[in-house]
Amino acid sequence: MIKSIGYWLDIKKKFMPHSLFIVQDEIEVYEALQKASNLPLFRTNITIERYKDKEERCYIPIVNPEATLTFYAVYPKNLHSTYAVIEQNLGNIPWQEYHHDDG
Repeated sequence: MIKSIGYWLDIKKKFMPHSLFIVQDEIEVYEALQKASNLPLFRTNITIERYKDKEERCYIPIVNPEATLTFYAVYPKNLHSTYAVIEQNLGNIPWQEYHHDDG
């Protein structure tokens, strides 16, 4: 687990208080540990897309309501007409196509 996970740290403390986690400050160390071990880890729908072809892992969805987030795009009200087309089409974006390829 990356140390600076924000919201997820609160979820871990509240719902998994007796669990032990290996916490890393550096993404490179975290990635090296995950590649070199069979320890369980957490992925988002975005990171699953990034790693699914590069690792032999099973993905178990967490369906608890507490494990979801809602994101907001915030813009000035006077620019609503400018951003209306984005708001209308946001649900049609193929998000799985927009991920990093770390080679």
